[in-house]
Amino acid sequence: MHMTLSVRLFAAASGCLLLAGASIAGTANAQIPDARWTPWMGCWTSGDTPVTGITTAASSGGVVCVVPASSGPGVVVATIANGMVAHSERMNATGAHTPKTVENCPGWESAAWSADGHRLLLRSEFVCDRNLTVKGSGVFAISGDGEWLQVQGSTVGRNASAYVVRYHAAGLELANTAAAGELNDSTPARFVVTTGTALATRSARFAAGEPVRPDAVLEVARQVEGPVAEAWVNEIGQRFAVDGRELVRLADA
Repeated sequence: MHMTLSVRLFAAASGCLLLAGASIAGTANAQIPDARWTPWMGCWTSGDTPVTGITTAASSGGVVCVVPASSGPGVVVATIANGMVAHSERMNATGAHTPKTVENCPGWESAAWSADGHRLLLRSEFVCDRNLTVKGSGVFAISGDGEWLQVQGSTVGRNASAYVVRYHAAGLELANTAAAGELNDSTPARFVVTTGTALATRSARFAAGEPVRPDAVLEVARQVEGPVAEAWVNEIGQRFAVDGRELVRLADA
């Protein structure tokens, strides 16, 4: 499927549909310095056909694995295709603007946790030829069913778009693939089957998937573009019970 330049730029900035081939480091057994990443740890699939084991994961093109970085509070998001680490990206949720150039378009990207630590809020901005500014934003969230909701969008001038990808837990972890402890692009991916999701991970996903409060909706709406916030609210499928005063507050915001 062909994507527009604006979508490709934001995809690279968000670290999900990964276009850059940067080296990464991490192991499935590494300790997670920031527990807010716990709900996302492990491997996920976006395909309609569930991954049922190592064999199907090795041949699948829709597996994304999240592993702790070898140092620091961030994680590494790796896309696996045909048994290889196809693309990878380091993600640090510090809120800082990280300089980056994508397809000769300079700019920055940032990621920050929501106030309750249950969602990751993403922003980016790149400037291309003829001073064309591409603004991106997104939300990483966990649904009430334990799915990873990846909501992304981009804005160029008055044109804005948003799309959603749902990832399902694959019941696998990505093991260390090199003796030196480095997981690099274009190296074979070695999986470990998880016999049962760890209690800590299950609990973290349950907490992250709890119903959101109106203040959380306001926070997301202020941090990401309108179509992205609308798509996120639509995907969680939650009903909100608000009185007149709360409705006015939401409308004013």
